[in-house]
Amino acid sequence: MIILYFMVLLISLVSALALRNYSVGKISVLGIDGLSVISVLPMEESELNDIMNSLTKEPDLKKIIVDKKPELAYIMPSDFFLMAIVTDIERLYPLEFEKPVASNPFIRFLKIFINYTKMQIGIYHDSHSLKRIILVSVKDREGRPLHGPLIFSFGSRRFPLLHVDIDKESDSIISIQNVKPRHKWGDAPMPIF
Repeated sequence: MIILYFMVLLISLVSALALRNYSVGKISVLGIDGLSVISVLPMEESELNDIMNSLTKEPDLKKIIVDKKPELAYIMPSDFFLMAIVTDIERLYPLEFEKPVASNPFIRFLKIFINYTKMQIGIYHDSHSLKRIILVSVKDREGRPLHGPLIFSFGSRRFPLLHVDIDKESDSIISIQNVKPRHKWGDAPMPIF
């Protein structure tokens, strides 16, 4: 029985590592101006370059980026469902998106899930008009910065530094805000790739 237990444990671990490697291999990481850029939105490389170049045209933001030295930039809609995996800032949903319909947490979750699904397939009537860029520091255990494929290394530590909201149509910067160096669930490990 003990041998069976360890065999199942080993198979589970190997399967989990294989799935992780497969997932990481499917992520498109683009190197732009010393940053590793990952977009949650489906975007062409030229579009990503334009967005990242618009950041460096803003003198105040350029200075912040030089001072904080981020290694990674996530580009996502400001109403992205899984934003809390990366940072502790709130999503910018329309007001009624998460409005409680009952005291039952399951019903509330179901409503959020349905609204999120509608938003993803384009039938939610009021999607948010901003793109959000979250700049993140990625370091190894000794505090050395990681770039490119190394940002997914085991033991790497990620700390959000700031987020920038950009108008979806004009690509003009709407706001720049520093964030706490943690995600919504504190120190709990999160699958942030």
